[in-house]
Amino acid sequence: MDVTSVATVIGSITAVIAIITTLLWDRVNRVEERVEARLNNLENRLGNIENRLGSVEKRLTGIEGAIRLLSNSVEGFGNALIDVLAIKNVISDAEALALKRVLSTIPMVRTKYYTEEDYKKLRYLIVEKPYEEYTWEDIQTLREIAEHMYLEALETGRRDLIEYRAKLLVFIAIAEGHLMAGLIGPNRKRERKE
Repeated sequence: MDVTSVATVIGSITAVIAIITTLLWDRVNRVEERVEARLNNLENRLGNIENRLGSVEKRLTGIEGAIRLLSNSVEGFGNALIDVLAIKNVISDAEALALKRVLSTIPMVRTKYYTEEDYKKLRYLIVEKPYEEYTWEDIQTLREIAEHMYLEALETGRRDLIEYRAKLLVFIAIAEGHLMAGLIGPNRKRERKE
């Protein structure tokens, strides 16, 4: 074989390789374009899903807020009704003391909201302090503890706190009514001995 023949064969092979390379690059480019189009389609779908989830989350937040508002309204109405009954002395001291005895089984402390300090204050107010000596400050302390129980119950789902808090709120409403009526507290009306 002479040099011309070798050069012709090498030229032919180079031309075939160039054609194959061009075809392969064309094929790779088309595959790349299809993959890119599919990725864009997936990104659009994911964007739509994220938008829907955001919309659902907003609706759930709205529903949660409405439920919380309704719950607070019902609780407020119940407390106001109990206040009125206590002021009119329909709910007697004896009934308040009976509820206070029920509350003497105080839930144990487990997490960050309802603390050991809350437990000690609650124990003092429910078990040790005489009902007749309750003050507005005591009522405020009980309300704060009830709020701490609520936050802990939300976080932990503790049923004992949910149940105890409901009874505590009724007791607080009765004590508020009795304080307003002057039946207990520092300004209570003394019974006259004749």
